[in-house]
Amino acid sequence: MADWSGTARSNYFEVKDLAAFKTWLESHSLSLLEDDADPCKPSTKVGFTAANTDHGAWPSSIWNEESDEYEEFDLVSELWQHLVEGQVAVLMEDGAEKYRYVT
Repeated sequence: MADWSGTARSNYFEVKDLAAFKTWLESHSLSLLEDDADPCKPSTKVGFTAANTDHGAWPSSIWNEESDEYEEFDLVSELWQHLVEGQVAVLMEDGAEKYRYVT
């Protein structure tokens, strides 16, 4: 039996506080994407990937050092609090099990 291996990323959007957003990403093993479409203009839009998680899927739990166990969390409920009003975050994920079962 093969393992499912995937890729997950978001679109680009504006956040209220970039430093707080980076801290949140790091605490959830997520990687920052910066929109560098125009090298002459610094971008205020960012995105993120699940590149650091097992198999590339969006995480649903986080390790708690104090309790020494995993805790469930809701990625979307935590993410929307970082968005500038009017911004939309689109979370995409695809993957396959030995190219047989693409999801």
